[in-house]
Amino acid sequence: MTVYQFARDFMRYVVILLFQIRVTGQEHLPDQGAVLLCSTHKSNWDPVLVGCFSKREVAFLAKEELFSLKWLGHIMHKLHAFPIRRGAGDRGALRTSLQILEQGEVLVMFPEGTRKLKGQLTELQPGASMLALRSDAQIVPVAIRGHYLPFGGLRMQFGAPFQLDEQAKSLKGRAAISHATEIIAMKMRELAREVEQG
Repeated sequence: MTVYQFARDFMRYVVILLFQIRVTGQEHLPDQGAVLLCSTHKSNWDPVLVGCFSKREVAFLAKEELFSLKWLGHIMHKLHAFPIRRGAGDRGALRTSLQILEQGEVLVMFPEGTRKLKGQLTELQPGASMLALRSDAQIVPVAIRGHYLPFGGLRMQFGAPFQLDEQAKSLKGRAAISHATEIIAMKMRELAREVEQG
């Protein structure tokens, strides 16, 4: 058993006991091929939840500050995380992300860029759209709703996979990124409303 598998299995039991989480839609995650998981983001617990309940191993983008300590950086790599500089275009992180998708693996992203404590989906950053445009990855939206409190009744749902339409792929530059972002945001909002309505 790898460090990743041990951590995933252990934390799965922890979050089930602690938050009484209900997870649905895991069957929507394709069994093979590149997948971009685009999740809402309200807590530092979110990456843990997505990793624990994904039926495939996933890779994460994590803020580079977490890698400043050598021992912590080593653990983060074991958990399939790699650093990104927030607030600036990080081409190295983009290249690594594309390599992960080109290898047919699963990459988790939080397109809002940072936590939104009120739980409302806000304007998305362009990173997820750029990756979707440059790869053949299927996009799976993920919505997390509820409160990170003991027995808070958290709900997480994986949505149906989709890919960008031909219009997005035919556009160039900022127009393509803007259109792709609108599509991803629409799918994420639809799923969030579905989860809220229960």
